[in-house]
Amino acid sequence: MDNQSAEQTSPPVQTVPPVQPTPPVTPPPSKSFLSGKLIILIVILLIIFAGGGAYFVLNSQNKPVPTVSKAMPTSIPTPTTDPTASWKTYENKTFNYSIKYPPVLIGEDGRIDEIYNGNASIEYFKKPISAGSYPHQIGLYLASRSQNIDEYIGQIATGDGPPPQLQTAEINVGNVKGKKVIGVPSANGEILILLPHPNSGIFAIVLNPYIQQGDNNEKEWIKSFDKILSTFKFTPASPTGGDANQTIDTSSWKTYTNTKGKYTLKYPPISIFTEDTNGNATGNLSNNKVVIATEPVALSLNNYIDQKTWCINISSTTGKAFNLDSENSLRFDKTPCGSTGSTDIYSVHNGIAYHIFIETQENFNTVQPIFDQILSTFKFTQ
Repeated sequence: MDNQSAEQTSPPVQTVPPVQPTPPVTPPPSKSFLSGKLIILIVILLIIFAGGGAYFVLNSQNKPVPTVSKAMPTSIPTPTTDPTASWKTYENKTFNYSIKYPPVLIGEDGRIDEIYNGNASIEYFKKPISAGSYPHQIGLYLASRSQNIDEYIGQIATGDGPPPQLQTAEINVGNVKGKKVIGVPSANGEILILLPHPNSGIFAIVLNPYIQQGDNNEKEWIKSFDKILSTFKFTPASPTGGDANQTIDTSSWKTYTNTKGKYTLKYPPISIFTEDTNGNATGNLSNNKVVIATEPVALSLNNYIDQKTWCINISSTTGKAFNLDSENSLRFDKTPCGSTGSTDIYSVHNGIAYHIFIETQENFNTVQPIFDQILSTFKFTQ
């Protein structure tokens, strides 16, 4: 009975639904793993940026970068004018040099006058010129073949007359070193430039200012001379160049005949010979002149000089022998006679006395060659 009651009192069995297994929970990633990915991402980005930057740089180098021009004030250079640009150029083939000179010159066609076998003379005025003013003259000549510059200056200092007060200074002309001498004796003083000639001897460039007393233009004249001097230069010797000792061609010279004095002579075209009523002749060569006076006499040469000369510095015992067309004559160089000093020649031929005197307003060495050449053509006609 107990078993029946027990079976009767047992509770009904309940069906328990099956329990679903719980899926495993994935743990969150660790920080170290995330950090690694971040680093990789950053490196990738850096590579991308670096590559893009390099591409940009390379691409920008190949393309010109336009530049914006900014207007800048332009400075216009002041043109330098050559004050001698309009001047003429003279070339001397005898002594191998060239020089420029202003167009305001005296002379045929305003040219330089080559007066004696290479020795040249430039004369020029500053316009307008006042009445009675003298022109300025530049002489260019070979002063000496054998002396040096110091010897030549010493000769000037110990020449005729009182010793001059010379001032000397070094000078460079045409890249040639020489000496400038101021105070050389002449009518109004002169400036002398002495240069060693490339071949031999001393070449001289002389300025005769011809400044009258009280003339206020002296500085302007000297300034003008300095400009001319700055253009001087020696030039290479020409294969066909001349020689100062060559035979002088006087075929283009004019002939002057004096019937009263019974003589003839030749002179360069730049000279002018005139004759007064007494038959005395005057030849003007620039501002230098030669006068030939004649008169009938019954005296010897020595007596005529001692009795007739009006210059106290001239006597028959102080002259130098001179040959005037094969006639024995006497010559007196650089006397203080006349308005500017003179060189005098006396001769007697067939009862006619000849007194030839040369007056110059510059150093006689400058013009002596031309006058010597004129006298070499002198011929008696009886």
